[in-house]
Amino acid sequence: MNQGIALASAMLALNLFAFAPAAHAQHAHQGHGAAAPAALLPVAAEIRAVDLKARRLTLRHADLTHLGMPGMTMVFDVDPKVSLPADLKAGDKVQVVIEDRSGSLIVTALTR
Repeated sequence: MNQGIALASAMLALNLFAFAPAAHAQHAHQGHGAAAPAALLPVAAEIRAVDLKARRLTLRHADLTHLGMPGMTMVFDVDPKVSLPADLKAGDKVQVVIEDRSGSLIVTALTR
């Protein structure tokens, strides 16, 4: 009987140990997601193309570490709250904040 209890205790401990890292990772990710907006930092980018009417920018950006994305060139929509200078043009160097909003990558801040 004691061996049965010891075996059951050992199995319970192993199961708890096996699931603890996954639960911790999920909790850590949830906490990170809640804190991410405060931790967003601007990244360097170069304007490749501007569509002021559609509020879209083609950017060659540095690594977006908060999104796990390496530097590359791609098109981004611009948040309506972001002021886009009328003289913004290809070749301009800027700093941008890019956020993932429901699967869409959006420029939420832009400075020269």
